[in-house]
Amino acid sequence: MDVFPSRVSELILKSFVAEGASYNHHLYIASGKVLPSVFAEELPSLKSAAAEKQLPTSLDSEPLANSDENLKIAWRYQHQDKGISDIGKPKSIVDSKFDFSKKTSVKELGGKHVFLSQAFENMSNFENVSSSVVMNEICSFLKSFIIEEKPSNVARVCLSHCEEILNHKFMLNLKTLARSTNSAVVICLNNLSVLDEVSARCEYYCDLVVTLKSITDDSHKSDLGDIDGLCTVNKLSSAFSFKTSEVPKELGFSFKKKKMYFHVSL
Repeated sequence: MDVFPSRVSELILKSFVAEGASYNHHLYIASGKVLPSVFAEELPSLKSAAAEKQLPTSLDSEPLANSDENLKIAWRYQHQDKGISDIGKPKSIVDSKFDFSKKTSVKELGGKHVFLSQAFENMSNFENVSSSVVMNEICSFLKSFIIEEKPSNVARVCLSHCEEILNHKFMLNLKTLARSTNSAVVICLNNLSVLDEVSARCEYYCDLVVTLKSITDDSHKSDLGDIDGLCTVNKLSSAFSFKTSEVPKELGFSFKKKKMYFHVSL
C-alpha cells in the first residue's frame, strides 16, 4: 500500500505484470484507476540485450584476470552497492530486467494470454463495479490452474486500486483460490482512497503486506542517504512452512527514472 504521496506500489505491480508477460504467463488485470486495457499498455520495457551484458556490480565475485584493465573496471564499480543510510551497511537490490523510462505493452513483451476485467473495462464509474462479477471473472480465469490438475503454466492476478470490491467475502474467496491454484495475486492500494477497515481486511487475508512511504523532507532524505522513501514490511507469512519468517527491519527504496532500487540493511 502507498502512503501519500507515494505512487510506487503501482510500479511494482506493473513490474509483476511485465515479468509475467515476458514469461508468457496467464495474466488477469483489473484496475479501478485506469481502464485495464490502458494499464496493459503502460508497462516497463525489457532492457536491451547489450545493457544486460554489463559487468557485475559487486566485488563479491572473483576477478576474471589479474590485469590493469580489469582493475580499472573493478575500481569503477567498487562503490556501487555501498551504503545509503547511516544506520547500518545496506545492500542495493535492483531489478535490472526492466526499464521504466520506456513504456511497452503485454503483447510487445511476448504475453499471449491476458484477460482484461470486463467489469472495469466497461464501467464509466468504477465505484459501481460488483465484487461478485469480478470474482466470477477470476474464478473463470483460474479454473484451469487447479493444482490437482497439474497446470502447465502460471496465472497472475493483478488488482490495482480496486478498493470498492475488497469486502470480506471477496477477500476470503480470493485467498482460497490463490491457495488452491497455481497462481499469485498482487493487490495495489493507496491510503487516500482506502478506508482503514479495508486496509486491515487486506492485511488479514494477505500473506505479504508492504507499506511504501515517500520522503519529501530533503533534510530527512539526506540523513537516510538520499533514498526516496521507506518500505515497511507489515506482514510476512509462509503458508507452506513451519519455519518462521524474519521480517527485514530496515528497508528503503529509490527510483532513478529507469530503475527501482530496494535497499536492505545487512
